[in-house]
Amino acid sequence: MPEPPARTPDRQNSEGERDKMAQILDSLPTGFMLMDHNGRVLEANNKLSALLGLTPQGLRGLLVSEFWPDTAKDLLEIANSTRQASGLVIEELDGCFLQATPVTEPSKGLAVCVFDRRLWQPFQEAA
Repeated sequence: MPEPPARTPDRQNSEGERDKMAQILDSLPTGFMLMDHNGRVLEANNKLSALLGLTPQGLRGLLVSEFWPDTAKDLLEIANSTRQASGLVIEELDGCFLQATPVTEPSKGLAVCVFDRRLWQPFQEAA
């Protein structure tokens, strides 16, 4: 049986950073994912995965159109917008509010937060 590749300092650092990022994302009270400009999920936290009935690993690599077919087109338009968008786009989806923010680093894509309607309601009432 071949030996597994040795862990180089760069590889260890990269894995450590990914673990830290996963811990941060999983501590959020909202569902969160990062998708690329093609609509493919790059990262997702446990909250969003649970809302969709998947694991974060099962969600990673899927196209948004596979679980949100009616919303995927809108998300892709936002992700591929040529204008600099600094605001948030909010819409309601399956009893949740969806917040999408374009990102350009390290590559073009979209950060998406999903808020359970019950968590969002106190903010609406305060406004």
